[in-house]
Amino acid sequence: MPAGKTAVCIMMFMREIGPAANLCEEINVIRGLEFDPTAGGEDAVRILSGGSTAVEDCRFIRVSGMAIVATHTSVRGLAVRRSVIPDTKGPGIMVHGSRDLANVSLVERNVTTRSRTSSGIVLGAGAGRRPQ
Repeated sequence: MPAGKTAVCIMMFMREIGPAANLCEEINVIRGLEFDPTAGGEDAVRILSGGSTAVEDCRFIRVSGMAIVATHTSVRGLAVRRSVIPDTKGPGIMVHGSRDLANVSLVERNVTTRSRTSSGIVLGAGAGRRPQ
């Protein structure tokens, strides 16, 4: 990988890829994809590490877990925009912050409806940090 580039590790559930397919490479944008229903509590997109990642203009159909999850403190510069998330079991979007106070995550213009067991969007402090 070229100097200055960061690998982004993502687990995605898509019918064509299969459950929890691990993608660990330089991915900056997940855009315009439609995610099929998942089973057994599988999340659709779980961002594990990396920086400057965007999830934009996606549609998540009846996800049995969470649609978009970024809860590791190693995720930096995340943007989640203009995605539609109906009928999830858990939160449609869950983002926890980093321990780095200069790190910013952006969640804007998303629609979540009919989340069955939790809030539609959950934002929280990173591991070991208390909300200010």
